[in-house]
Amino acid sequence: SLLDIESCTCQDYEHRAEKVSACLLLSIDKPELFELLPETCAYRCLYEDRPLPEWHHLVSENKQAVYNNGLSVRDFAVSEEYIHPEQLEDHIISEI
Repeated sequence: SLLDIESCTCQDYEHRAEKVSACLLLSIDKPELFELLPETCAYRCLYEDRPLPEWHHLVSENKQAVYNNGLSVRDFAVSEEYIHPEQLEDHIISEI
C-alpha cells in the first residue's frame, strides 16, 4: 500500500497507478468509477452534487477538523503489511 496512515497521503502519488493495480484514477470522463467510492467520499459527493460534511477541510477551511472530530483513517487504519493474509477480511469495515 502507498497510503501513509499517519499523514493520510499517498507516498508516491505520481506513480500510484503503476505500483498499485487497484488504484482508481478518477476522471470526470469515467463516471462509473465514482459509484465504486463510499457514499461519504468527498469526490463522490462533489460528483453527485451533494454537500460535503461540515468537518471537511473544503468547508471548514481547517485541515485539522477531520482529526479533531476523530474521523481520520489514521485513527483506525492498519497497514496490510502487519496483517496475516488469512486475517485480512477481519480488518475490512463496511461503514465508517
